[in-house]
Amino acid sequence: MPTPSFFVNPHSGNLKTELIKLRPTPGYCMFIDIAGSTKMKQDGFLNWVALIHNCFANAQTFLLPFSPVKEIGDAIMFYVEDGDLQRSGYVPLQLFDGLWKIATETDHIFPAVKIGAARCENAYSITFRQGNQDYYGIDIDMAARIQGEAQERQVVIERRLYDNITTNYNATGNKDNFESYRSLSGPVLRPLKGIPHEVELFRAGL
Repeated sequence: MPTPSFFVNPHSGNLKTELIKLRPTPGYCMFIDIAGSTKMKQDGFLNWVALIHNCFANAQTFLLPFSPVKEIGDAIMFYVEDGDLQRSGYVPLQLFDGLWKIATETDHIFPAVKIGAARCENAYSITFRQGNQDYYGIDIDMAARIQGEAQERQVVIERRLYDNITTNYNATGNKDNFESYRSLSGPVLRPLKGIPHEVELFRAGL
């Protein structure tokens, strides 16, 4: 189960002390964004509602047993904590493979998507709405910026995630099943808005 998010309650007399005690919640952040969603909404209400539904359902199918944290307009965010990943029996390579399959889906019932993902060390399970599950931190922002670097039907990842999935790929006995990994290209160094250093990016897709 995800770490329950700490509620940042401005009326708490111990808020500063409680925040100081918080520790990061390492994991993997993934943003899946529908490409051209504004134009899509000009094609009729029933059509674009169905496409958004299909997109989000497809994401859930390939990223089971994990659940999305939230929908942000025409995008969906997943955050998989290290503990939940370990308990599931999955490894980062399988997360990436699921993202690649979502990105490269060409059936007309699914809209094209752009995906960004990152390994997060500086991320906290906190919320500003009581009872809500959410995550904040510079690495979450980085994952969102990485998603902005993706083209239609592509998934873009950063160096730490790439290194983790490479370790998994090298250790697996069924490499033939992971075309996703073999399709990766990079790295390229990119400045990302608000991130204090250039980030090594790798991309895969159509």
